[in-house]
Amino acid sequence: MNILKIKCLFVIITFTIQLYAQRNPINTLYEYADVLNISNETAVEAKRNEVAVEKGWEVVIVSHTGALPQINGNMTNWLAEQNNMVVFYLPVNVDEKMPSIEVSDDLIGVLPLSIRQDIAYRIMLPYYLIGNYETALIEGLDALLEDKLILASVTFEKSYVIKGVEAPQWQIGTGENSLENIIVGAVCYKRQDVMSLFPEFAYTGTLNSNNIKIKAVIDEEEYVINGTTSIGNIIHPQGDERIEINTGNVVKYWSEFLIKWYISLDNGVEWKFIGLTDNKVYVIWNEPIYSDHIGMEEELLFYGCNQGNMIEDDQDALINALWQKFENRQLNITDFKPEAEPKLLTYYRNPFPGEHSVGIINSQPSAGNLYLDGECGAFAHLWNYIVNYQGVVSDWKGITIIGK
Repeated sequence: MNILKIKCLFVIITFTIQLYAQRNPINTLYEYADVLNISNETAVEAKRNEVAVEKGWEVVIVSHTGALPQINGNMTNWLAEQNNMVVFYLPVNVDEKMPSIEVSDDLIGVLPLSIRQDIAYRIMLPYYLIGNYETALIEGLDALLEDKLILASVTFEKSYVIKGVEAPQWQIGTGENSLENIIVGAVCYKRQDVMSLFPEFAYTGTLNSNNIKIKAVIDEEEYVINGTTSIGNIIHPQGDERIEINTGNVVKYWSEFLIKWYISLDNGVEWKFIGLTDNKVYVIWNEPIYSDHIGMEEELLFYGCNQGNMIEDDQDALINALWQKFENRQLNITDFKPEAEPKLLTYYRNPFPGEHSVGIINSQPSAGNLYLDGECGAFAHLWNYIVNYQGVVSDWKGITIIGK
């Protein structure tokens, strides 16, 4: 009797599992947002099958609206349970969500994140933003069929910390709510220093070469890395090899520090242009005084490096250059934020100035929060941060306010 009950229970459980599997298969198209008509689906399906035949990857396409928050969890489960799976994820009318391409664990090395982000942002996003989802999908699927070699990131090693900037300071876009394909951050070094650059390149397919070299070209001057290595489908300098660039002997600011990047697969005989980077670079006068865990305010670096531009070894000349606009009462918001509407900073223009204690740059401090009106201490602290960021060394012990 007990054996019969066990057999019956086994049959019921087996039937239930089979029925659940029939109702919850991993389909190739989950069209919850209803963005494709029948003819669109046919065209996308044909391209999806082409990827399956040529690459051996199962492509799943998911579109959904904000009414289906469980989709993210389902997708995570599919990728964890499957091999050779690529998911094209199209959130429609979902705030701060962009298309993405996700892969099962076994394909993470074959399809690096930077390659997938490049396809999603550079190739698919222009069509996605105007609602042309069919073309976005077809172009994205087409890109999977091509072998790619891209610049994935550049880290400016030993850059002083700038608030809000993280390494790598140049990279293929990673923010899901960003419309930019590239994330670029400013960097800061002192005079008579060396910028040390660590580039990474991502590729799909096969690179038939053991003699890969990297080259950077800056103002027609070439810098070459002879030794490279690969981890997965990522190429980067081997060991301590870096692109090393001398910062020179003067205070300077580059709004676009342009570097052309090349790779050679034949030990330097032929070079293939891969991409261009264009970071802002601040070269300050001396070792700065600031808190590493907070970082420096970029607006104050902008002021210091522009007012002290081309000053070499003369600290007095630097101080005079930085002080000139304070002395002449000609400090403008554009001296800190060039994109802002021009407006002078004022002293006690209102009965109750908007800035006290640490003043115009606010308690963070942040030139991005300028009220543009302050009292004595406001301007004193603004000055303090500017000279500290330039690394001015003196016997100065504090700030003394002297009335007129």
